[in-house]
Amino acid sequence: MRQTWRWLGPKALASIDDVVQAGAEGIVSALHHVPNGVVWTPAEIAKRQQEMATRKDGSPSSIAWDVIESLPVSEEIKKQKGEWRNHIANYKLSMENVARAGLHVICYNFMPVLDWTRTNLRFEVASGASCMRFDINDFAVFDIHLLQRAGASRDYTNAIADEAARRHDAMSEETKRALARTITTALPGSTETMTLDRVREHLAEYGDISAEQLRRHFVDFLEEIIPLAEKLDIRFGCHPDDPPFSLLGLPRVMSE
Repeated sequence: MRQTWRWLGPKALASIDDVVQAGAEGIVSALHHVPNGVVWTPAEIAKRQQEMATRKDGSPSSIAWDVIESLPVSEEIKKQKGEWRNHIANYKLSMENVARAGLHVICYNFMPVLDWTRTNLRFEVASGASCMRFDINDFAVFDIHLLQRAGASRDYTNAIADEAARRHDAMSEETKRALARTITTALPGSTETMTLDRVREHLAEYGDISAEQLRRHFVDFLEEIIPLAEKLDIRFGCHPDDPPFSLLGLPRVMSE
């Protein structure tokens, strides 16, 4: 077992020098700036590896990129709509490129629309440290009052819906915007974000996709990539749904 650091790239608050000082032996990272469905090119992969291999003063860091988290599966692939076949081809090319660069562990997820979800990325705990947090009441504020998803209140208990209404009424407009940003931006370090209208568009496109159909799409994806992964000696790991239950009325396939 190796102690690795989840690094979000050059824009992360922690620098490579900090990672080295913390005693990490390797790095878990991704090309967060590359849009989902687009090929990870050899040049971009090499650039990120060089960034990890170098301290601020230009000296070697002695650590390297060990694990990819994640090579994103686009919404088009999950829904099997639009350019999804082209995205599959691009995904395979990205796999070939990372394998040539010496990367052989890839994480991914199959969560629809929101990826893993938090309602606060800097929640302060008793010690003064901060952590990421998911609060179902705040998520209900987003779902029922900000996104205004049709029928959303029926997906929550009366107690949660009532608390969400109370919190919404007490929030400033900036707090509401910050909550929406936190939920729709997904990964810290990612350049991909969605407007509320874009979330609504995705939800409409998922409207006719049942849990069984989404699972079938998941299997179709695996049937496409796993033979290539075996050929390239790549190990794949799927991130469990996080949180492990339905959000926004959408089906999930990695919660049980």
